[in-house]
Amino acid sequence: MYENVDQPEAPAAGVAVIVVNFRTGELTAAAVRSVLADPAVQEVVVVDNGSGDGSADFLRSALPGPRVQIVESPANLGFGGGVNLGVGAAGAPFLFLLNSDAVAQPGALDRLRRVLVEDAGAGVVAPAVYLADGVTLQDDAYGPIPVPGALLRTNPGRGSDVAPGWVSGVAMMLRRDDFLALRGFDPDFVMYLEDVDLCRRIRASGMRVVREPSAAVVHLGGRSGTGGATRIGQYHRSKLVYLRKAGAGPVQLRCAAVLAVMRLSAERLRSRSGILHP
Repeated sequence: MYENVDQPEAPAAGVAVIVVNFRTGELTAAAVRSVLADPAVQEVVVVDNGSGDGSADFLRSALPGPRVQIVESPANLGFGGGVNLGVGAAGAPFLFLLNSDAVAQPGALDRLRRVLVEDAGAGVVAPAVYLADGVTLQDDAYGPIPVPGALLRTNPGRGSDVAPGWVSGVAMMLRRDDFLALRGFDPDFVMYLEDVDLCRRIRASGMRVVREPSAAVVHLGGRSGTGGATRIGQYHRSKLVYLRKAGAGPVQLRCAAVLAVMRLSAERLRSRSGILHP
């Protein structure tokens, strides 16, 4: 289980926390409250991603104070697009990206920031991510960078290293200058694999992806997602985008497209027949 650590004295450089909301007002408010007491936090930017359900007004009421800014997008830009919008409204030198359905544990942000302050070669650092029970590690929150052939067969790999190839956008910290130099998340990804792609580009720039297990967040998981067929369709679309960017050949791309159609057709059939997806 994660440790409830004492919060050390914060160095001067602050952190901007970016949270993207899509119809998860109560959860988003809890995510923001989990970071406001951290001495590392300079500002919090909440992006309402075209929710259309009054979320922005609710969040303004629920999260008063000068450190919290609500940015409204007229449309759903996807996770990466929402983060990019939020970063544009932030000014702190460090960025902490936190899912709306996750909560940071005490001292986590300060510990992550210290990694980036002390290690110039680290381009992104992520905490340990626990499931809702606060005890079980989410083992698909990091892994090796997937090569095109492996990604055709399965999801991005899992791993347990402190220096994996990629870490999940559930929770990650970067320097703002590095994020901007890479032009943030690639807008070609609407949902899924945008975090893997960002880590791939961070590594290509000569920096490392690291984890700091002494920092922790708890991820409730899947609270702002869409239905099964839509989710599978979005994932496979992102897989095709990633494969193209990672240098997959024409045959691999055609195989990926065929597999995407097969998986989506199977999911739609299960939905019509009342069979739940495992």
